Amino acid sequence: MSLAYNLKPFTKQNLEKIHQNSLKILAEIGVKLPNKTIQDMFRSKGAKVDTARNIVRMPPELVEGAVQTQIANNRKYYNKRRNYPLPGEHVRGWMSLGNLGMIADYQSQTWRKGRLKDVLESIVLANQLPFIERVTCFAEPQELDRKLIDVVYFYLLSLFSAKRFFLVPVYSLQSAKCLIEMAEAIADD
Repeated sequence: MSLAYNLKPFTKQNLEKIHQNSLKILAEIGVKLPNKTIQDMFRSKGAKVDTARNIVRMPPELVEGAVQTQIANNRKYYNKRRNYPLPGEHVRGWMSLGNLGMIADYQSQTWRKGRLKDVLESIVLANQLPFIERVTCFAEPQELDRKLIDVVYFYLLSLFSAKRFFLVPVYSLQSAKCLIEMAEAIADD
């Protein structure tokens, strides 16, 4: 089976544009958070909370501060547990959003079911992010029988991921056996 998939790598400018647009979305559109305790926590940190619609809008400085806090926490954890990153290095992390059945399609501004294309694009994205060391696929492709999704994930990650650590959910005993055989074949190579 040959899969040809051509996506252009992200430039630093593209990544910065994604980051800035993410901050804009969080500030202007917000996130639905129906938990009142969490809403109060965000409000106390400067977020705007629409309690009637359960929407929390986060100012960019709140998001950036949270990211810096997480980086500091990761450094502390990794330095204690794994003795890295080295001073001056960025913290390495995992790229995983779970395996989403529905995707927010920002081009059409609609929700849609996950597709195989989303899986491939998530692998390409992970390859472009230098500080991500472990990766999984973003979407559950609706074109596939759910019994095969974990096997297809493993296959695609094995073929296309530049990251050698990846995570694959296991949906059945039969697919687990197949994944083990695939992993053994990769290890032998």
